[in-house]
Amino acid sequence: MNKYSYAKRIFQQFHEIQWNAVSNADTPIILSIKEFEVYLDGLLQQIVPQTYNTEYLIGCVYTKRTFKKVIEYEGFAKSQLQVGIQSFKELIQVIETEPSVDNTTLMKYADKIRNYLFDLKEYIEYFERRKDSNFILFEGRMNKKTDTSDLFRDVKTMFWSSKVNYDSASQNISVFLIRQSLEVKFKRVLGFIDVYDEETKSLKTRHDFFATFINNNKANFEIPTVPITYILKIYDWCNYTIHNAINPRIWEIQYAISIIEAWFKPGFTATDTSTSFSRYGAVKVMDYYSLRNKLAKELDQLIERSNRSEGKEGKIYCIAFALPESIIL
Repeated sequence: MNKYSYAKRIFQQFHEIQWNAVSNADTPIILSIKEFEVYLDGLLQQIVPQTYNTEYLIGCVYTKRTFKKVIEYEGFAKSQLQVGIQSFKELIQVIETEPSVDNTTLMKYADKIRNYLFDLKEYIEYFERRKDSNFILFEGRMNKKTDTSDLFRDVKTMFWSSKVNYDSASQNISVFLIRQSLEVKFKRVLGFIDVYDEETKSLKTRHDFFATFINNNKANFEIPTVPITYILKIYDWCNYTIHNAINPRIWEIQYAISIIEAWFKPGFTATDTSTSFSRYGAVKVMDYYSLRNKLAKELDQLIERSNRSEGKEGKIYCIAFALPESIIL
């Protein structure tokens, strides 16, 4: 099978199985997918002979998509291609852990595989057309436009059935949940619950206040394997994606999950006399109580500035803290 046929054949086989044109035992889709995987490996080796490191990839993938020069787009495209192919291969590894990798099993992953093909198409064709200007991976494109009526329809569908109508909605919701989990985690690692005025009303803080505070004091935090700057980059990307209703590439979500997961894992802490385990052990905070006092001061200054700009009076009456979702060193 030549490289022009890989993706087309996968689409065709999914269509045949979906509409019962062939039996489950006929023409196993996994064989076509594995052939496509071999092709992708060869293409990546040509385009990115020396793979980019994680820091570079996060900086390129989770960025606003505006480019002034061709070379800027090419760096972006190579990064997307590397992450896309790596994440696609990880998806195939997950599929291969199933008890039986037959066509019925593959149909459970059909939407995700199709999304990979559509999202990879732009970058594969861009680089293949350097050698063959007529190269087309397959005809057609996925509509990535997010219509507000579609968003509202998914709100109603989620409420009434706990389901979404199509896989792109699931991806949009995943980005929101990534942002929400990080936003709450930034507060919880500090033990922050809420801040109140004299009438015990909750005072507003910017959604990125705690992320910025952690970034400015990152020397106080220890997280195994994942620098805080990676987490913050993904958090900013989530905000941009959500506020502009951008339909993300499927691997951008999968890769983000693999990066931020370190924040949510349990962990061990060893001392001279003992070793303790905590479900929040992934994040360790040094000099916690001094850091908490610093946080209280910055909150006070933030609220004072906000009140002054709005012509209001009143100050912080109480800041509620609880045990942090982190290990205090």
